[in-house]
Amino acid sequence: MTNKKEKQLIEYIRKESLQFEIPEYKGERYEALVPDTLELQERAALAINGLTGPTDPEADYEIYWYVFLHGNRPVMSRDLNHQVQLVMQRALPLMRIISGSEHNMEVERRWLEVLLHLQGPDGLLYYPLKGRPWISYKGTSGGQYDDFEGDQYTGPLNNGLSLAILGHYYRLTGDELFKEVGEKLVSGMARQAVHREDYAFYPKGIYGLGEVSNPDSPIPTYVKSGAIGWATSGIVEFYMATGYEPALTMAGELARFLWKHSQCFDADGNWLMPGGHFPWHCGCLLGLLGEKDIVLNDVPVTIGSRENGGVPTKGVIDEVMIFKKALNAQEIQRVYRAKGVELAMAVQPEGKLAITWGSIKAKVFRY
Repeated sequence: MTNKKEKQLIEYIRKESLQFEIPEYKGERYEALVPDTLELQERAALAINGLTGPTDPEADYEIYWYVFLHGNRPVMSRDLNHQVQLVMQRALPLMRIISGSEHNMEVERRWLEVLLHLQGPDGLLYYPLKGRPWISYKGTSGGQYDDFEGDQYTGPLNNGLSLAILGHYYRLTGDELFKEVGEKLVSGMARQAVHREDYAFYPKGIYGLGEVSNPDSPIPTYVKSGAIGWATSGIVEFYMATGYEPALTMAGELARFLWKHSQCFDADGNWLMPGGHFPWHCGCLLGLLGEKDIVLNDVPVTIGSRENGGVPTKGVIDEVMIFKKALNAQEIQRVYRAKGVELAMAVQPEGKLAITWGSIKAKVFRY
């Protein structure tokens, strides 16, 4: 006989619930001849079960991401490393787009509700200790975490990954709520960082409620640099989804830190901290390589070719439109249906080019 588990009363910093809609994951089915190895839809549906299945419904569906199979009985658990759940939450809507699966939609909704309950008055996302007795906190855990006061904690890694999630849902729904929450979060992250010359960093992995960085803090290395890399990646994704310029500025400062000051790699590309956890290597690489050209904005725009090599296009490119941000689905439809787009798609050069494009810029494409 077993005792029924009681629902955990987790005390989030934001008490009120914000209203939002879950995206409709509906696409068009079609048949095509593809290699047998590319069963992407089926694999994505299985991934959704893996992401949303091993969760605790009595604790807001927090994921059991630790699995121990070598004891007397299999055990699942979780701890302070909430970034593991955020990585899965970041992937979930993408897996639904691929598969069209609506499996465990209640989990996705609750995860989003919780994410919005985490935002404090300074814009940062705070995780509670009260009501989460499974959280094992060690201030020296691999150098990732630091001591903090109180029962609410925040950190750049979780905040950056959350920005990627907010960007995904803004793209999918067009709901300004996700953008507004993300903009406040970017502002909070900027206030919490140490800013020097043209770069910025976070000397701590975890902060207490309202805590900011000591401006005289030493340069962080290893695990904390990896966490900054992951955070940079999330900030860039939010910028690409929303066009929020302060996010681009913040990501650029963090990328310059990783590139020039983090001491992750030497001039030959060798990792300077032998051993360790591979995701921290990946975090530095994400911030250094995958996002550098976007956030530093130091690569010229080219059409029909690319910088430093490549074969230029042979022929004529009929129409080109450049927007200052990545458009979401709703914005693309609005541009497509806007009055004057037909004119923009068929500009005639006989004495009308300057007038036509001037009208287009002034009236249609304000993004």
